[in-house]
Amino acid sequence: MSLKPLRAGCLQVCILPIMKLVVLALIPVCTLLSANAGQPIRVLAMQDPFARVLSDQVEQAQAALGLNLDITLADYADSKRAIGINGARRRSAYDIIAIDAVWMGDLASQGILLELSDIAQIRDLDVASFISSAWESGQFAGEQLAIPIQPHPEVLIYRRSVLEALDETPPLTTEELVQVARRISAEIPNMDGICWNAASGAALGQQMLHFAGAFGFSVSPGQSRFSVTDAAWREAFEFAQSLVQVSPPMAQDMAWDRRIDLFRRGACGISYAWGARTARLESENSAIAGDIGYAAAPYGATHQPVTPLGVWLLSIPANLEPERIPVAVDALVSLTSPKAARFLLENGVSAVPRHLEGGADAFPVIGLVYQLNQLDQLSASMRPALPQFQHVSEIIGVEAHRALFGSASIDDAIMAIDRRLNRLWADLQ
Repeated sequence: MSLKPLRAGCLQVCILPIMKLVVLALIPVCTLLSANAGQPIRVLAMQDPFARVLSDQVEQAQAALGLNLDITLADYADSKRAIGINGARRRSAYDIIAIDAVWMGDLASQGILLELSDIAQIRDLDVASFISSAWESGQFAGEQLAIPIQPHPEVLIYRRSVLEALDETPPLTTEELVQVARRISAEIPNMDGICWNAASGAALGQQMLHFAGAFGFSVSPGQSRFSVTDAAWREAFEFAQSLVQVSPPMAQDMAWDRRIDLFRRGACGISYAWGARTARLESENSAIAGDIGYAAAPYGATHQPVTPLGVWLLSIPANLEPERIPVAVDALVSLTSPKAARFLLENGVSAVPRHLEGGADAFPVIGLVYQLNQLDQLSASMRPALPQFQHVSEIIGVEAHRALFGSASIDDAIMAIDRRLNRLWADLQ
């Protein structure tokens, strides 16, 4: 590592926060205290595909990346809770934590994440090779706080044979999606049109945020609140109502991987799905492997195409012992490197944070992601890193469920969501 960038960075020490200064001071000895020295790298992660591969195949990962990994896996809610508890400790119990991009507002506001901008500049991270919107998801208030490891847009998957039997092409707009789903429900025996996240709470709440995005809704970086009273939200509700009519009977309880399981079993001909969760559909054990098509998320016909992007990122806890920061930096760089991305790809993870030669050949969905990135059609703007994002999505999902499956009207649901969100915004001030 050249000392020139480090000396340039040292000129700024008078204005750098203490922790940032410590990081810069320790980076030159990374080669002496590297992750290759055999020290266990303590990682906390949610049980998403990338983390399961690193945990289940830890010996292979160690051989490929030179890392001695000690991985703790938790479910979504427990992982977020554990990060908060760890952040309140005097010293972190983990060197690296995996975070959902939508947690960024909460974690950044609590000072839980180490600022990484200078590390990104000093170390050769080849930022240009990352999926651009995934890289940007690691930023908050102008600071780089995390590095992407698993970007996974919510795309549309469909049975090729079903659309071919109906002489239909993959739908581009929301209107086309409803029309194709209606034909599937009416003309394909024992199959409904579409599966999606319709269960009350966060599942439907996040789905409604994505639907609103298809009709022009977005939250700008730094924006601390939003309204659901504009036209985009009414169009999103009307679209969701149309989907209810062409969904399996259990749609009101359908969430996350349940929709993919139903799609795999033939309960629906089309489904929304996280790209990183589609690998098992293409596995040797899948009865529908080779019969799956992938398309961008449908958009409102008068709006711009946009596909919602979710991202898992890796960060370093701000309360990590200073002497362990060089080890954590080395590990963070290694785990987000092209070599690590290829290791995950070769072990069945259908999502990579970078452009890799041959990536699109491994999983068709990766080729779609590359294409959407080049077209600038991936966006996390409908998945804002707001403080209390989980509460926001739960409020939207509970009230939307009453309108879609209960007795409430769309107007009732929108008013209830707006009222409850305004109370939440006020409580956060």
